[in-house]
Amino acid sequence: MDGAERPFPTVEIVATGDELRLGEVVDTNSAFAARSLAAGGVEVSRVTVVGDSRSEIACAIREARARADVVLVTGGLGPTLGDLTREALADALGVEVETRPEALGEIERWLRRPLSELDRRQALAPRGAEMIPNRWGSAPGLKVRAGARTVYALPGVPHEMRGMFETSVLGEILSMRRSSSIATCHLVTHGLPESQVVARLSHLRTGDVALGTRARAGTITVRFLARAATREEAERRADSAADSAAKLLGEFVAGRGDRDMAELVAEELLSRGLRVAVAESCTGGLVAARLVGVSGISRVLVEAIVAYSNESKTNRLGVSAGLIAEKGAVSAEVARAMAEGARVRAGADIAVAVTGVAGPQGGTEAKPVGLVYLATASALGTEAAEHRFRGERDAIRERAAEEALWSLLREARRFASRPAGTRSA
Repeated sequence: MDGAERPFPTVEIVATGDELRLGEVVDTNSAFAARSLAAGGVEVSRVTVVGDSRSEIACAIREARARADVVLVTGGLGPTLGDLTREALADALGVEVETRPEALGEIERWLRRPLSELDRRQALAPRGAEMIPNRWGSAPGLKVRAGARTVYALPGVPHEMRGMFETSVLGEILSMRRSSSIATCHLVTHGLPESQVVARLSHLRTGDVALGTRARAGTITVRFLARAATREEAERRADSAADSAAKLLGEFVAGRGDRDMAELVAEELLSRGLRVAVAESCTGGLVAARLVGVSGISRVLVEAIVAYSNESKTNRLGVSAGLIAEKGAVSAEVARAMAEGARVRAGADIAVAVTGVAGPQGGTEAKPVGLVYLATASALGTEAAEHRFRGERDAIRERAAEEALWSLLREARRFASRPAGTRSA
């Protein structure tokens, strides 16, 4: 089908760089572009990652142009001999590269020094290409129109790519939308396996609404993508599907929006003005780090203690040495004592504590690797729960931190709905 007949422009991304191909660096540029486009009603149909090879980049561009109305290429526009996107794009178009004098002036003004031969490479462009200005770095971007197809090439440095994409590319692609639009809505769930979430919601899939899931450390984010003639109608359909899903999943719903658990916890704490303390052993500060990653958390996060040793649990949290000797540091009783000690000593409304065996050493038959105890303490009492997580050390710690945040979220909601007159300390 010709691009002019499609209700949506089809978009493909070609991300270049050996560091991406080898897994040394995560491709955040493609994710950013895809999210930005989806928010405006345009889907990315494919992302291709290629290394620093002129022939492979050219091949990827040619193949993408054969399928898509828009091709976005990221990376390979710097000054080094390994930056090959300019030449590869020219190869894909069947033209030569040429030096743009106006670009040389801009590059020199940015660098504030005479240009070397390598610096001058950044002023090369395929014949017929437009230069995209770069206010965040030295390398300009490129734009090539060929019939109904458009290719954009942007630098791979994330802050440069994002600034240029938002100011010079995103609006142009969104303006290519024709008779339809899309909208997305997200629902964050925890406590149900991904297969059960999908099974409970499968009937919500229709010709107009598609469902997708993303799993992280036991948290399942459900994406509802709706298509309609207008943006408003697409949003209504996506929201309606999410509303129906929320009713079906009930207590397993953590919140709405494409946000992680820490953001949802912080929102709950901040909206209620609930002060929180954190006591961690096997997670080594992961719970606190996740919370501190949310702006504004300083208004409610009172204290976070990593009590890794038994002595620290006793000295910093007031856990009885006799209790540790009797029950062991990894036990429901010690988790409860850690949470209660953290809450009292910090003067917090709620405290969460985590202790466990992250491995790979330290496990026993009675207390194997992956055994974790979590506890929450508030004016409503103290509750502890046992969990058994699988995987390597990092995976166990991440699962434990996620579960601790989920426990904190549930306790915050329970505490916020406590009977009038309940003491907070």
